[in-house]
Amino acid sequence: LEEITFYMEYPDLKDEEYLVLVLVYDYTMRNFQRRTPPPQERSLPDLEKYMEYMPNSRLIMHPPGGELFKTVETAVQAMCMRLAAAVARVRVRNQVGSLRLLLPEEWRQSENLAESMPAYGWYNQLLGK
Repeated sequence: LEEITFYMEYPDLKDEEYLVLVLVYDYTMRNFQRRTPPPQERSLPDLEKYMEYMPNSRLIMHPPGGELFKTVETAVQAMCMRLAAAVARVRVRNQVGSLRLLLPEEWRQSENLAESMPAYGWYNQLLGK
């Protein structure tokens, strides 16, 4: 993201770096294709009653989504050509056919095993309403 000057174009998204990284990763895994919306796009309730600022100035949104997600997604889509070029430069520089081949062998094997492992989640009842 530094190489393609993403944060120079969108300085207000620097605080949401983790969300940007997740969306860039998702966009890369979908081969830079846009996300297809679900058949019936549901409307979210009034977001103001679901927004909560934490002491460390992080914004928690219940339910997740809304304007922040759409803003970051639009910014990532606007930079798709630069992102694809940066990924291609990394692949050429390291002479690999896929970014996955840059990972150590142990990580690639464990990634294959992870697909068959159960997934666990935790719902924080103090934050969720």
